[in-house]
Amino acid sequence: MKNTAKLFTTGRLIALLAVVGAGLVFVCLDRAFSPPRLSPEDRRRDIEYLARWASAFSPFVELNERLKGLPSHEELKSEFVELAERAEDNAEFVRIAYGYASLIGASGHFYIFSENDGNWLFESRSAYWHRTFHQHCIAHPPFGLERMGEEFVTRTEYEQGETRIPIGSKILAVNGMSCRAFLEYLKRSTWIRLVMGRTENLDRKLLLVDEGKDFKGWRVDFLRPDQSVTSCFVPAKKGPPDSIKSGFLDTSLGNCVCLALGEGVGYIRIKTVAPEHVGPDRETIHLFLARSTERFSKLIIDVRGNPGGGTEYVYQNLMKPFLDRPVSYKQITGMKRRFLDEHSQAYIDGKRFTISTFANETSIVEVPPPPEFDSREWVFYEISRELKPQNSYPFEGDIFILINGKTGSGADDFANAMKRTGIATLVGQNTFGSAAAYVGPVVVRLPESGMEFRLEADLLVNPDGTYNELIGTPPDIRLPHAEMPETVTKEALLEDGWIRKIINDL
Repeated sequence: MKNTAKLFTTGRLIALLAVVGAGLVFVCLDRAFSPPRLSPEDRRRDIEYLARWASAFSPFVELNERLKGLPSHEELKSEFVELAERAEDNAEFVRIAYGYASLIGASGHFYIFSENDGNWLFESRSAYWHRTFHQHCIAHPPFGLERMGEEFVTRTEYEQGETRIPIGSKILAVNGMSCRAFLEYLKRSTWIRLVMGRTENLDRKLLLVDEGKDFKGWRVDFLRPDQSVTSCFVPAKKGPPDSIKSGFLDTSLGNCVCLALGEGVGYIRIKTVAPEHVGPDRETIHLFLARSTERFSKLIIDVRGNPGGGTEYVYQNLMKPFLDRPVSYKQITGMKRRFLDEHSQAYIDGKRFTISTFANETSIVEVPPPPEFDSREWVFYEISRELKPQNSYPFEGDIFILINGKTGSGADDFANAMKRTGIATLVGQNTFGSAAAYVGPVVVRLPESGMEFRLEADLLVNPDGTYNELIGTPPDIRLPHAEMPETVTKEALLEDGWIRKIINDL
């Protein structure tokens, strides 16, 4: 009887624990999948928070207004507050908040941030808003599409019934409008009208906007490679397109590719400067230069389309190994005084970590701001750096760095530093404009919704007195716009006009 009682008691305990556990799982799942419920007052407070952050901490809102001709975030605040208060659902609110944040983030880093810091049962609020934005604001066609100059060209094949759209087909019209007219229609008549800042991604992708609840897709006219014209309805798929990258950009095919182009010219293609590639890529570059059967008089380092990564890669792989003696350079960078006063030193140090750890700072001195900046509101620093040769590569020729408007973040840091040291010649067009000298980009979390945006708090002054985040790093030799190669092969590279310019004329 005692054993039976014990079994009965144990069984009841297990059953009770199972019920409690099921209840906890139910509560957790309910919490995990219940979207935030925001009142009009919650949404208003979020927009007002963005406006206060911009006024207090952003280095760029006034510069963007004065130099780029963008509207004032203060003057638009009441309009966006009203829109937010009237938002019918979270999908509409994320469009409104993104539109206002795009004005604040019109220079430097800007994107809606997803930090999924939950566990397997919980989705973080930032991840929820990131997902909501892409599911309810972004659409894409069932084929790859890329802008090439002023034209939009298919990157993958598409078939609909008996209609076949080969790779390389050009879009002639969307819904009866030219591509340029369709982009203007989107900016005027869809939720994109709320985007006060940059629309580069839209201009690059064309078929990207989810136009609303009744939106099904686009009527598209194509010019096929054989010069025949065809038209079909292209259904829209929800969310961002799967990444379809050329061999020139696809890191799965190797992040660092080294080739001898002949005539004493070596070539190094760097697709990202991500930290995980530091060791393997440094070895790849060293072996390439050490084992080359010819002595290179010119070396091309190609960072076109490089979205960045970390300063460790820049200094350890692309700067110190090319030095034959120590070099020094200085940077001037500015921040809002309130940003420094109202954030802890631990926070500032955390944001400085990826910028300063590998950057060989020798001194940081506060200096008077440029004339157009009020010293009561701004702090400017002069940062001195000294680089010493380390893990030297066997190369003594001239270095040319290819940059373009898609060279950003850590790759922009690289181009900017090389321009200051004079180690290399920058060739191409201005970078994207997202280098940093004192702190990296920050995450701004809206207090009520939990939506997060990556924004810039550091203003870097270029050597010519312009502002990096507004115009990028200018090249030493400017070349006309040109598309990037499709692949990293000797044949494709020798057809590239920018590379031919370096080989033949520089």
